[in-house]
Amino acid sequence: MNALKSKLLVLALFHWLLALTQPLTKFQQLRCFSATGPVMAYWQHAAVQKTFLSDLSRTLQQFQLPALSDTVSLKVEYLAAGAKIDKVKPAITGPEESGSYQLFLDMYEVEAAYFFKYADKEMADSAMMKRTRSVFIIEATLFKNGEGQVFNEILNIALSNSQTPGMGSLYGNAVFVKSISTTPIGFTEMLKAATRILFDPKNDLAMVEIKVPPAFLSDNYIQPLIHQQPRIFVTENKGIASFQLQQQTEMIRFGMPIYQEIKIKGKKPEKYPDTLEMAIKNSTNYEGSDFVFLHQECRDVVRDKNYGLTLTTQINPDIAIPGEGLFTHFLPGPYNWLFLEKDTVAVFSIDKWVISSKNSQILYPDKISNGFDTSAVLTIADPF
Repeated sequence: MNALKSKLLVLALFHWLLALTQPLTKFQQLRCFSATGPVMAYWQHAAVQKTFLSDLSRTLQQFQLPALSDTVSLKVEYLAAGAKIDKVKPAITGPEESGSYQLFLDMYEVEAAYFFKYADKEMADSAMMKRTRSVFIIEATLFKNGEGQVFNEILNIALSNSQTPGMGSLYGNAVFVKSISTTPIGFTEMLKAATRILFDPKNDLAMVEIKVPPAFLSDNYIQPLIHQQPRIFVTENKGIASFQLQQQTEMIRFGMPIYQEIKIKGKKPEKYPDTLEMAIKNSTNYEGSDFVFLHQECRDVVRDKNYGLTLTTQINPDIAIPGEGLFTHFLPGPYNWLFLEKDTVAVFSIDKWVISSKNSQILYPDKISNGFDTSAVLTIADPF
């Protein structure tokens, strides 16, 4: 028995010494910058760093590269706008680190419109351009101690939204000055997929599209109402939206949205209901505004029925003051209609900026959510 214990102890000691002498990859530096918003602030969260480093270490081993020496914390450098970006240089190492690697990663986020404006024509997939919410550019450089640079690759990532049970206002649509393309979980999932492609020696792609769940702007009136409520998932294919409702497949085909000018001014005015004309003429900045009907047709494919939606809008509703006022809004009052074939099935008003007297409706521009779990609200910091 003592001999067996001695053999096991020697074997354990051998594996321990072998682990000490095996080459490793030291993640020297991550430089990052976002031109669109505070998404790079996710790097400040320990959970994001740990998840990313663990995934990256496994990816390196998958492609016969040494694992990371540290899978817990990461040195992150936030670049300022317009900062000079120097070429990365490996740190000086001793002979005992021969065969190990040093990894440097640069990561930049740019606006999709800006990226595709200057992208090569062969990259310009118009459908993907419309879906893309943000573009990430990742460059990885590896130095092997004693041999110099052995790897340098760049990957462009078009980030688009995946299907999600989340509901509410997408962060980028609700906050004009900032855009957040995904949640921290979506961010780490994107990085996991991207690095697997980036370090794959068989990969020759310059750009890929990755779908991730979007980030929603947190509020205290929409999200509490939809918390833990059932969702209906809608899929769209060739203009037909399909979904399950009461164990039946429903299909709605949407036509092109169009507008029709309301002509109550000029030499050849048209006749409209008196109440509508009165509401238009009594509106703010009537003389300086145009008025239009917005039309949207759709077809209930299953029941072979046609629906139509008509909304009445005012263009330039506020007295023109440079930098102020809204460009358009719905005309106040019951001047919006839903039609089934030629029958009117609903007449309704649209009220905006409705504030509850008991509990003010508040948007939280410093908080994001996945849109379905109110406990998963994250306060975002902006290091810029």
